[in-house]
Amino acid sequence: MLTALGGNCALKITNGGWAMSNRERCLSLIKSFSEEQLAAITRMLESVAVLTAEADDDAFCRRLYRDYQNDDRGEPARRRLLERENYA
Repeated sequence: MLTALGGNCALKITNGGWAMSNRERCLSLIKSFSEEQLAAITRMLESVAVLTAEADDDAFCRRLYRDYQNDDRGEPARRRLLERENYA
């Protein structure tokens, strides 16, 4: 299998022929949908984009918390925070 890159297009040679890139396949499918179908697909894609952004944000927050837990410089402040949580 050989991959050729050019512009926004990535084509793969498989079994002696050219295969469409994912972008080209998506554009080909989009042309066959009605406006109502496109509206539904747009809403789905927007939902996926929001979920992806939220997942990235959650991962960032987990990294920050993990780094905070592993940081020895903040031990007295962390101890006070944990003591406050016991009273909440």
